[in-house]
Amino acid sequence: MPACRSSAVDHRKARPYFASRSRDRGSALTWAAIRFRAHDWLGWMWAPLDWALRTRGRRDGFVALVGGSQVLYIVHADGLHTLLTYGWAWVAAAGGAAWWFLYWLGGKDDPKP
Repeated sequence: MPACRSSAVDHRKARPYFASRSRDRGSALTWAAIRFRAHDWLGWMWAPLDWALRTRGRRDGFVALVGGSQVLYIVHADGLHTLLTYGWAWVAAAGGAAWWFLYWLGGKDDPKP
């Protein structure tokens, strides 16, 4: 081994320094800090959603509200004929999306009745 190398460090096993690794770690740390700040500042906005997810009746009520508002919009904008012929697919899609979203947010366990 040459005399210029330190005997305390095995340079054959040392990993080379990459600026990209340092940059990636720095950006990950910055992103984590932004997420923590957003959680602290905007956490109060989840309170109504937590309230709605607490029981099954509230979840079903939210899905009914989404579907009912879609029905009212279609009837007001295009009339009852459009709702009865073309609109039911949109109502079902909106209700299904709302149900899936609440199911995904609430976890896979069944909420209390």
